[in-house]
Amino acid sequence: MPKVTGRALFSGVMFSLGAFLLAHSYSVADLATAASFGPQFFPRIILWVWLLLAACMTVEAMFLKGKQDKGQHWAGLLSAVALTGLACLLLPLAGFLPVSLIFMLAYPWALGYRRVTILVPLAVLFSLATWYVFNEILLIPLPEVPWLP
Repeated sequence: MPKVTGRALFSGVMFSLGAFLLAHSYSVADLATAASFGPQFFPRIILWVWLLLAACMTVEAMFLKGKQDKGQHWAGLLSAVALTGLACLLLPLAGFLPVSLIFMLAYPWALGYRRVTILVPLAVLFSLATWYVFNEILLIPLPEVPWLP
Protein backbone atom coordinates (compact mmCIF):
# COMPACT_ATOMS: atom_id res chain seq x y z
CA MET A 1 0.00 0.00 0.00
CA PRO A 2 1.38 3.44 -0.89
CA LYS A 3 2.48 5.63 1.97
CA VAL A 4 1.07 9.14 2.06
CA THR A 5 3.81 11.54 3.09
CA GLY A 6 4.01 15.30 3.26
CA ARG A 7 5.65 15.24 -0.15
CA ALA A 8 2.80 13.18 -1.64
CA LEU A 9 0.24 15.46 -0.04
CA PHE A 10 1.98 18.56 -1.42
CA SER A 11 2.19 17.14 -4.93
CA GLY A 12 -1.46 16.07 -4.76
CA VAL A 13 -2.47 19.60 -3.78
CA MET A 14 -0.35 21.00 -6.63
CA PHE A 15 -2.04 18.62 -9.08
CA SER A 16 -5.49 19.65 -7.82
CA LEU A 17 -4.64 23.34 -8.05
CA GLY A 18 -3.27 22.92 -11.57
CA ALA A 19 -6.38 21.00 -12.66
CA PHE A 20 -8.61 23.70 -11.15
CA LEU A 21 -6.76 26.50 -12.95
CA LEU A 22 -6.71 24.59 -16.23
CA ALA A 23 -10.45 23.87 -16.04
CA HIS A 24 -11.15 27.55 -15.45
CA SER A 25 -9.04 28.59 -18.42
CA TYR A 26 -11.61 26.99 -20.73
CA SER A 27 -15.18 28.11 -21.32
CA VAL A 28 -18.05 26.58 -23.25
CA ALA A 29 -17.51 29.17 -26.00
CA ASP A 30 -13.84 28.11 -26.30
CA LEU A 31 -14.80 24.48 -26.75
CA ALA A 32 -17.43 25.28 -29.38
CA THR A 33 -15.15 27.35 -31.63
CA ALA A 34 -12.26 26.31 -33.79
CA ALA A 35 -8.83 26.24 -32.20
CA SER A 36 -7.03 29.55 -32.28
CA PHE A 37 -4.09 31.13 -30.53
CA GLY A 38 -5.49 33.54 -27.98
CA PRO A 39 -4.16 34.93 -24.72
CA GLN A 40 -4.91 31.62 -22.97
CA PHE A 41 -2.65 29.61 -25.28
CA PHE A 42 0.64 29.86 -23.41
CA PRO A 43 -0.80 29.62 -19.87
CA ARG A 44 -2.61 26.43 -20.88
CA ILE A 45 0.65 24.89 -22.07
CA ILE A 46 2.25 25.78 -18.74
CA LEU A 47 -0.71 24.31 -16.85
CA TRP A 48 -0.52 21.01 -18.78
CA VAL A 49 3.20 20.78 -17.95
CA TRP A 50 2.33 21.62 -14.33
CA LEU A 51 -0.18 18.73 -14.23
CA LEU A 52 2.31 16.30 -15.73
CA LEU A 53 5.04 17.26 -13.25
CA ALA A 54 2.65 17.15 -10.28
CA ALA A 55 1.45 13.69 -11.33
CA CYS A 56 5.05 12.46 -11.60
CA MET A 57 5.85 13.95 -8.18
CA THR A 58 2.82 12.24 -6.63
CA VAL A 59 3.72 8.84 -8.08
CA GLU A 60 7.33 9.22 -7.01
CA ALA A 61 6.41 10.28 -3.47
CA MET A 62 3.88 7.49 -2.98
CA PHE A 63 5.45 4.50 -4.68
CA LEU A 64 9.23 4.84 -4.56
CA LYS A 65 10.36 3.37 -1.28
CA GLY A 66 13.64 3.96 0.47
CA LYS A 67 14.03 7.53 -0.71
CA GLN A 68 14.85 10.03 2.01
CA ASP A 69 14.07 13.70 1.87
CA LYS A 70 17.30 15.66 1.83
CA GLY A 71 15.58 18.81 3.06
CA GLN A 72 14.31 21.82 1.22
CA HIS A 73 16.60 24.22 -0.59
CA TRP A 74 14.90 27.42 0.49
CA ALA A 75 17.56 29.77 -0.89
CA GLY A 76 17.15 28.34 -4.39
CA LEU A 77 13.37 28.45 -4.14
CA LEU A 78 13.28 32.03 -2.88
CA SER A 79 15.78 33.19 -5.50
CA ALA A 80 13.69 31.53 -8.24
CA VAL A 81 10.56 33.30 -7.00
CA ALA A 82 12.42 36.64 -6.78
CA LEU A 83 13.87 36.23 -10.29
CA THR A 84 10.46 35.37 -11.72
CA GLY A 85 8.90 38.43 -10.06
CA LEU A 86 11.72 40.63 -11.30
CA ALA A 87 11.34 39.27 -14.84
CA CYS A 88 7.60 40.01 -14.74
CA LEU A 89 8.29 43.58 -13.63
CA LEU A 90 10.99 44.18 -16.24
CA LEU A 91 9.22 42.57 -19.19
CA PRO A 92 7.07 45.58 -20.17
CA LEU A 93 9.95 47.99 -19.51
CA ALA A 94 12.81 46.24 -21.31
CA GLY A 95 11.10 43.85 -23.73
CA PHE A 96 11.14 40.09 -24.09
CA LEU A 97 14.60 39.43 -25.56
CA PRO A 98 16.81 41.14 -22.96
CA VAL A 99 14.68 40.02 -20.01
CA SER A 100 14.50 36.40 -21.17
CA LEU A 101 18.22 36.32 -21.87
CA ILE A 102 19.07 37.63 -18.39
CA PHE A 103 16.47 35.36 -16.79
CA MET A 104 17.76 32.27 -18.61
CA LEU A 105 21.28 33.04 -17.35
CA ALA A 106 20.35 34.01 -13.77
CA TYR A 107 17.80 31.28 -13.01
CA PRO A 108 20.09 28.22 -13.42
CA TRP A 109 22.94 30.18 -11.79
CA ALA A 110 20.78 30.85 -8.72
CA LEU A 111 19.89 27.16 -8.53
CA GLY A 112 23.55 26.12 -8.60
CA TYR A 113 24.31 25.37 -12.25
CA ARG A 114 27.52 27.26 -13.09
CA ARG A 115 28.73 25.99 -16.49
CA VAL A 116 28.94 29.25 -18.43
CA THR A 117 29.92 27.49 -21.66
CA ILE A 118 26.54 25.74 -21.59
CA LEU A 119 24.42 28.52 -20.04
CA VAL A 120 25.25 31.32 -22.48
CA PRO A 121 24.53 29.47 -25.75
CA LEU A 122 21.36 27.91 -24.34
CA ALA A 123 20.11 31.26 -23.02
CA VAL A 124 20.72 32.96 -26.37
CA LEU A 125 19.22 30.07 -28.36
CA PHE A 126 16.16 29.74 -26.11
CA SER A 127 15.45 33.47 -26.09
CA LEU A 128 15.76 33.84 -29.87
CA ALA A 129 13.86 30.64 -30.64
CA THR A 130 11.00 31.55 -28.30
CA TRP A 131 10.79 35.06 -29.73
CA TYR A 132 10.79 33.70 -33.31
CA VAL A 133 8.13 31.04 -32.65
CA PHE A 134 5.75 33.44 -30.93
CA ASN A 135 6.26 36.49 -33.16
CA GLU A 136 6.75 34.90 -36.56
CA ILE A 137 4.98 31.52 -36.50
CA LEU A 138 2.16 31.85 -33.96
CA LEU A 139 1.75 35.59 -34.63
CA ILE A 140 1.52 36.31 -30.90
CA PRO A 141 3.59 39.45 -30.35
CA LEU A 142 5.89 39.48 -27.34
CA PRO A 143 6.90 42.75 -25.65
CA GLU A 144 9.37 44.60 -27.86
CA VAL A 145 12.57 46.28 -26.77
CA PRO A 146 11.48 49.91 -26.40
CA TRP A 147 14.86 51.49 -27.19
CA LEU A 148 15.29 49.66 -30.54
CA PRO A 149 13.63 51.01 -33.71
